[in-house]
Amino acid sequence: MHCQWGNHEVGTLQPVNEVVALCREAGVTVHVDAAAACGHVPLDLAGLDADLVSISAHKLGGVPGAGALIVRRGSRFEPLLVGGEQERAGAPGSKPSGLLAFGAAARTGRRRHGRRGTRSRRQIAAVVDAALAVEGVTVVGPTAEERLPQLVCLGVQGVEAEPVLIGLDRAGVASLRSACASESIEPSPVLEAMGVDSNHSLRVSVGWPTTDADCDAFARQFPRVVVDLRALRG
Repeated sequence: MHCQWGNHEVGTLQPVNEVVALCREAGVTVHVDAAAACGHVPLDLAGLDADLVSISAHKLGGVPGAGALIVRRGSRFEPLLVGGEQERAGAPGSKPSGLLAFGAAARTGRRRHGRRGTRSRRQIAAVVDAALAVEGVTVVGPTAEERLPQLVCLGVQGVEAEPVLIGLDRAGVASLRSACASESIEPSPVLEAMGVDSNHSLRVSVGWPTTDADCDAFARQFPRVVVDLRALRG
């Protein structure tokens, strides 16, 4: 079974401990995707007791393309590519140099975890306050206490997300994306399952390089962009 620790689109935090416990009782192998949660919420992997947990380096400020698969002691799985004994037959070749940067980013993230989480929640709260001040804008998904601290999904009535993103990009506001997959016109299956219109939804996220000035820029530009686009629609 596959379970996300925290969803990367609307931020929902899953009850992973309960999910893993049920899977263990049923004898079901469980993989937890912790890529979006790692570095943002506490991860007690020893207490979780999942068979497999995956994390990604770039979410922590490491090199894109590097990651880690944490395998529960005694677990066995069939590798996609046959490897040598130096990798316990789980991967070919030797460890890439990007893992050194991954380790450094993880150590830095661990030291700054508490401050980063507090800052992310404060910055996203400022983003939400500015967004909800615009008529017809809503938060999609769970409350702040039930979602990842670094992101929020917004629903925008009366205008599609892509023009909003273009307008914000022209205004110098980054770290946003629509709820459609990159390079795809297919709607998000997550939002579709929730009964949410993907074309009118966008995700706003903050990260380790995000400053309060970036959030202030969003607070200034988002209302202007939405109001101007609605005016164009008549």
